[in-house]
Amino acid sequence: MHREVTEKHRENNDYKMENIIIENLLALRDEIPLELRTQSDVEAIAKSVTAFINTHGGSIILGIDDDKNIVGIKDAENEKKKIREHLDAHIKPLPPVSLDVINYMEKNVILLNIWMGSQKPYQYRSKKDIVEGAVEGALGGTFEGTVEGTRNKLFQILLAIHQKPGMRVPEIEKTTKIPVKTIERYLKKLKEAHLIEFRGTSFQTGGYYSTIKD
Repeated sequence: MHREVTEKHRENNDYKMENIIIENLLALRDEIPLELRTQSDVEAIAKSVTAFINTHGGSIILGIDDDKNIVGIKDAENEKKKIREHLDAHIKPLPPVSLDVINYMEKNVILLNIWMGSQKPYQYRSKKDIVEGAVEGALGGTFEGTVEGTRNKLFQILLAIHQKPGMRVPEIEKTTKIPVKTIERYLKKLKEAHLIEFRGTSFQTGGYYSTIKD
């Protein structure tokens, strides 16, 4: 019984402290590096995190708008996991960042505390950057002599596949607005360069996958 009371007391204290931290950050918004976001956009967050690390650090609160209205983040624990994985995979060296889900005003928000980095400069490479680098690398080999227009189409198709694995030609056409015959021709080039592969037993059930590692 005593242990249960102690645990409950500790949880209440933790809850109060977390709320005080959020309230303190909001009160000092004009005096400290603080960014408020209503949605979890991993690429936008990663860019902000990289900027904070390369300067003097800062904080980001997800689930609160610019007017300090609490909108919350749905499935916050899962979003926290996705952000953590994206930051660790795409920012080098490993970023000094902590993430916490906090129940504030009966809604879950995500707090990122970012410290000034000791191994500057930290660099962020988005999926777009990675795909662009892969196309540029292939241009010196398989696609040597490729004109700019073709290069752009190759990039658009590869980026679409990399961002959404398993795409089929109709989906690629809808995403890129490139004609089907052109897509089919460039898919062959991308396969020859080992940048994509087709998985499945037929074009009706299978799809294209990027072979590029994030």
